[in-house]
Amino acid sequence: ARTGRQEKDITVTMLDETVKPTVLHLTVDIPESPVRLSTGSVVWLKGGPTDEKAVDVILTDPAHTKVESLQCADTRVAVSLVPGKAPGGYSILLKPTTTDGLMQAMVRLQATVNGQPRVYLVQVQVR
Repeated sequence: ARTGRQEKDITVTMLDETVKPTVLHLTVDIPESPVRLSTGSVVWLKGGPTDEKAVDVILTDPAHTKVESLQCADTRVAVSLVPGKAPGGYSILLKPTTTDGLMQAMVRLQATVNGQPRVYLVQVQVR
């Protein structure tokens, strides 16, 4: 979940106490993900209502990002992709057919970013 410049010091010590510890300073720039999801997990309570829930999809670089498809292998979850509130964004609408039993499934959002295929996952649960 971290983006931007990240810095971390790591101290390396040896079993031989005569060797002085060495400090490694790591610096990395983590780019913002081209596709951000408002959440990675959606939960319904067992026996509760089967209300529809939404996951917002934000394209941080819409000029170079294209949403290709949305899939869920579990037929107990209805999924659809609709235009979102933000320009260039989407919403994933999720609704279980029943909450009578426990369920765990993955929803796959396939996108192309700078010509490269990417997959983003949302976990769906009834618990």
